[in-house]
Amino acid sequence: MNINIVDINCDLGEGKNQQDCEHDAILMPYIQRANIACGGHAGNLLTMQLSVENATKHQLKIGAHPGYPDPENFGRKTQVLDKQSLIDTLKLQIDTLQEIADKQGVKLSHVKCHGALYNDIEKDENKAHWVLEMMIDCYPDLCLVGLAGGSLEQVTKKLLAGEGEKKILREGFMDRRYDDQGFLVPRTQEGSVLTEIADVVHQATRLLAGQPIASQSGKWLTMAIDTLCLHGDNPKALSIVRALTKKITSCE
Repeated sequence: MNINIVDINCDLGEGKNQQDCEHDAILMPYIQRANIACGGHAGNLLTMQLSVENATKHQLKIGAHPGYPDPENFGRKTQVLDKQSLIDTLKLQIDTLQEIADKQGVKLSHVKCHGALYNDIEKDENKAHWVLEMMIDCYPDLCLVGLAGGSLEQVTKKLLAGEGEKKILREGFMDRRYDDQGFLVPRTQEGSVLTEIADVVHQATRLLAGQPIASQSGKWLTMAIDTLCLHGDNPKALSIVRALTKKITSCE
């Protein structure tokens, strides 16, 4: 199997204290990007500071990971926000992390939305437009991480034409099932999350190699990706990324 890319991003900084950050740091030697929660669905000033420090030590690309401001539901419940309210909460979260990074002399690389917000943007072109316009106006040097084939990718291509490829990183998921349209199966549905390490590694390597993967119903899906997500809150995350690294090494 010919692996085309190895760019693994991981959602981190979603704990509450130093111990949580030390647990996150164990994953860092195996990834290339850290998406750091910035106080919306999770995270606080301490975890942001420590996560930036740890990611810098491991020479990772650092991104903001904003979500609906709803820690009670871990950002996994849709909130009805108008355009300005959504932009305001995103900017508050991104700017908070940016300020912490600036104090450490570190530049942010990207922005990846979390949970229900991520899914809502990918299924709603209006929300995708709002977020992309905000990024162009307020964060021209940062790229967006979005679902491969989703609304964000399509809107970016329309608005930015040939420059769109520089603004978005198309993301695949190693441990989530897709429906026949290429969207993530909701976590509320049985079988939406792959739990066996062998299954996760199999899907991950096929995505990295540009090979088709099976949807939940068995339909073959082919998607071009630039980065692959590892969920840091997965209890098996370390075992998964170690097994994946071993598999990638054997394919080289």
